[in-house]
Amino acid sequence: MSAYCRYVLTHYNALATGVNWFLPASWGTNLQNFYGMPWEIFRTDKMLDNTKRPVTLVTKAGGVPSYFSRMSLLPEYGLSITILVGGDNRVLAELQEAVTSSLVRAAEAAVWKDVESIYTRSYTAAEPSGLNSSATFGSDSLLGLTLETFISNSTDVFETLLPTFAGVRRGQPWHAQLVPTLLYNNETTQQGEIWRLLIVPERTGKDKVLDDWCNTDIDVANYAGLPINEVVFWHEENEVELPAWRVRMRRSEQPTLDDEAKFVIQQG
Repeated sequence: MSAYCRYVLTHYNALATGVNWFLPASWGTNLQNFYGMPWEIFRTDKMLDNTKRPVTLVTKAGGVPSYFSRMSLLPEYGLSITILVGGDNRVLAELQEAVTSSLVRAAEAAVWKDVESIYTRSYTAAEPSGLNSSATFGSDSLLGLTLETFISNSTDVFETLLPTFAGVRRGQPWHAQLVPTLLYNNETTQQGEIWRLLIVPERTGKDKVLDDWCNTDIDVANYAGLPINEVVFWHEENEVELPAWRVRMRRSEQPTLDDEAKFVIQQG
């Protein structure tokens, strides 16, 4: 079962042409449950501490008299859990709760520790020379990886383009969040991680019912044929690139040995 789960976790998006095997195929009886083919999919916002970000469990349960099982895959973390029990089937749910919650919370803490050491940095313009351009990236478990400041050739983009670009209402708080595409500028060497920047409006306490209607459009605008919100991390060169802005920035401080070691571990 472990070998099967490992294979599915690494091939679920390529088992059939154009099909993501982990996507729901129909609704369940409430907002957290869905049916896949052949999965029972569960999403919950109660598992993580300090954030309402949902965790998805792609599961399959089964059994015969006196023997019960459940396989759970967590694609965001690359983890899987298989529980096989004999006797009273109530122990299956107890084991699932104890093992899943503890494992996911530990994995979440490790993820954000790595994100902070690898991505949370300040950058200044490297190419072309003479530009007054800089950017600062931050991270936490609530907001994810964020762009906190961005100066483009002496212009504060946070005060000018970004709110207009995103259509944020005047006075509404927002933050600039990065979303991984899981693609690389050089797919052969897997160098140049490609991310997209999204402007995320924050809740004000006066939200309307339809404010929950949120289509996540990742590619929203181009400039000179390039996505205006594309961000490329070149870890090997300690640089970040914004192609549409024609700027490449170098990390302000050099990585420590621990940072480099963590990066090698992550890539491995």
